[in-house]
Amino acid sequence: MAKVLYVKESRVRGYVILGISDGGESSSFTVNKITYSAIGSPIRGSELPNEELPQLMTEDEQFRALRRALSILSFGDNSKRALDAKLRRAGFSQGAREYAVRECEGHGYINEERQLEAKILSLANGKLHGQYYLRARLARAGFDISSVDAVIRRLVDMGEVDFSANLERLAEEKGVSGEEELRALAYKYGYKR
Repeated sequence: MAKVLYVKESRVRGYVILGISDGGESSSFTVNKITYSAIGSPIRGSELPNEELPQLMTEDEQFRALRRALSILSFGDNSKRALDAKLRRAGFSQGAREYAVRECEGHGYINEERQLEAKILSLANGKLHGQYYLRARLARAGFDISSVDAVIRRLVDMGEVDFSANLERLAEEKGVSGEEELRALAYKYGYKR
């Protein structure tokens, strides 16, 4: 049986920190108050069955993964795949990573369609890149290729992106006039030709 060393309110609302001693080793777990109630709301000095420890460890890791995910997202947008990769590099288990990504997406902190739209508009209208370049670049960045294609189609249908006009602007900026030079430029910048 594990022994409860302390119970403290966490700075995060709805969570408590449990200090547990198990076989001479002490650990700290941050768990939500619902879980704390479910395990019998143990107080300092009380015994905690060893079968409760895996649940506490899992929830603590999920809490830490979510905190890390929110910290990562505070620096800028990430796709689900990119956020998962960063959490994996930080040493979190697959279950904790999935939980953190799902929670962030559920609260609207990860909105891949919005991210795709902004990146496509920037690359297509700002940098004057074509569809093939956009697909390859965004797939490397962790976006699903079918989502990329759907957003490109929607932006083209709405008139937000005009690849023909962008290719003409690019040719004008680069001083390209001949058909062969235009074909080479279109290939280099990822246009359908």
